[in-house]
Amino acid sequence: MKKRKRWALLHIPSKDEISLVARKLSLSIDYKRLIEQYKALIETLTENSLDVVNIPTTSRAIPRKGAFIGDVFKKIGNFYIIGNPPSRDYPVSLIKTFCRDFGIKPLLDISKTPGATLNCGDLIPINSSSVAIGLSKETNNLGIDRIVHKLNIAVFIPCKVSYAHLDNFLCATEECMIANINFKGTSLEAWLRAIDFKIIFLPDDERCSANILSLHENIIISFKENFIANRILSKLGFKLYTLSGSEILKMGGGLQCLVSLI
Repeated sequence: MKKRKRWALLHIPSKDEISLVARKLSLSIDYKRLIEQYKALIETLTENSLDVVNIPTTSRAIPRKGAFIGDVFKKIGNFYIIGNPPSRDYPVSLIKTFCRDFGIKPLLDISKTPGATLNCGDLIPINSSSVAIGLSKETNNLGIDRIVHKLNIAVFIPCKVSYAHLDNFLCATEECMIANINFKGTSLEAWLRAIDFKIIFLPDDERCSANILSLHENIIISFKENFIANRILSKLGFKLYTLSGSEILKMGGGLQCLVSLI
């Protein structure tokens, strides 16, 4: 059987979408610069042998709060999960259309469970058999119960900051976990060390310093605004692509929010 190519899913927002987001967040977003940042990201993903797929919206389904594919669609091992984060009104139907068109059968669609909510940014795959799940304002106990029922193995890390998710603090590579220093001394660190999984801590001085994208082996994409974190990761031997993220960060998310690797 021919091996399927690896995809990087994202959504390139229209000017109308960004105008809605800017009004909602009461800030100014330079659309031209934003698109340049998306193009640089796409070029980097393509350079690393990923097929980039833009998941579009329609004129009747324009997200008003930012469309981050990583918040609504996640691959864990060989399974695909569709979330329904309350703060992201990206139409789940468009994700379902993508799955149908590309022959993907999701293991779980949280929207089918009344009362359950899940922001896929709260799911951090550790290895082929383990996943960290964050309990947050957008991932409730019912949503977690559905994940546990389907995946069987999970670690729970409560995330008490409103509208902050695990992908803001954690990034798993093939060989280690990159984590915000606030997780030092927690049950997460103890569990990772118990399974001999290396953990690297980054200082809490920069926004989204751990919300970076691990591609394969030791390759990482980060925003150049994370000066301290990038210097640490570079010294540790990671091959680092640093991209400008000034306008993307204004939308309230990092690289793991922006891109879903499947």
